[in-house]
Order: sequence, then C-alpha cells, then structure tokens
Amino acid sequence: MPMLTKRQQEVFNAYMRLLKRDGCTPTLTKLCAELNVSSLGVVSKHISALRQARAIGRQKSNRVKVQAGKCPCCGQKLSVPSRQEPQKTAVICNGR
Repeated sequence: MPMLTKRQQEVFNAYMRLLKRDGCTPTLTKLCAELNVSSLGVVSKHISALRQARAIGRQKSNRVKVQAGKCPCCGQKLSVPSRQEPQKTAVICNGR
C-alpha cells in the first residue's frame, strides 16, 4: 500500500475526527471547514487519492466511508462507529 503524503494524512485524520465526533461520514463541506480550506475540489482530490490508497472506500449510497481494515500509515486496526452503534469510537492515527 502506498504511503500517504503529509496533506493526505491531514485529510485522513480530519476525516476520522469528524467521523468520531458526528458518528457518520463527513461531507466535503465539513471536511473543508475542518481543514480550513475553501475549495471543495482540493479536498475531493485528496479523498480520491485516499480511495486509491484504500484508506477509505465508498458505501452504496455514494457517501465516502472508512473501510474496515488497517490504517494506511501505521497498520493499526480501525474501528468505525455507525449510527446504530454510537458507543463505538473510531481510531485516529497519530502518525507514522
């Protein structure tokens, strides 16, 4: 699995923070606000790169989701919360 760039890692960590806080997958608008970026296109490109790196995947509803598996930078197992199980928490990677 390819290594993530510094910015891709920041986007991944922001994604995981929002996922943990809200309990559902974040929108591009929320990610832009979290990253202090005004361009949806920039965040969208990073999300596409994360999909290619298999750090995140897509649900049937076309919303982006974290794929159950391992963190792309450290290999730590990810636990993803769902709306039905809000007591679960997502693992946020603290770097390499």
